[in-house]
Amino acid sequence: MTVTVKLSPKYQVVIARAAGLVLAALDAGEFQGVASELSLLELTAEPLRQGRQDVADDCELLLASFPNLSLQPIPRDRDLRGFVWTASWPV
Repeated sequence: MTVTVKLSPKYQVVIARAAGLVLAALDAGEFQGVASELSLLELTAEPLRQGRQDVADDCELLLASFPNLSLQPIPRDRDLRGFVWTASWPV
């Protein structure tokens, strides 16, 4: 389930810095990361809604080629009804 939380600018900066530290450590090979292809869909949904195929393509290229990050398919044996329900809500 995806939850959208409105944060004050102060906390947006804190979270952006923390995300930057995690991504830098991943890039440096300090650990290996795994993301589902659902992450790719979530990252590209808003650019596609806005008609920005170029931004969606850049997100896909970045995620697919990010060092030490493996994209894994969504297992077909899982119940995906929750994902479909969440994706149907407008942002």
